[in-house]
Amino acid sequence: MNSRDSRYFLAEQSGSVAATAVHARVLDSRTGLLLSASAALLGLLAAVGGLAAGTVSWAKRRAAD
Repeated sequence: MNSRDSRYFLAEQSGSVAATAVHARVLDSRTGLLLSASAALLGLLAAVGGLAAGTVSWAKRRAAD
């Protein structure tokens, strides 16, 4: 009994799309994703650090008054 393996039935392409409909492709390398995630994390940490420094500075000025 032969399973309906698509390699043997190339005329049936019901799941395929036209090449012009493809917007991007998946790459083997994840470097771009890791760099983007690292930059986002670094930006988030910088924002939290700046907020914390501003809050501490504000609290010290308020306590001095």
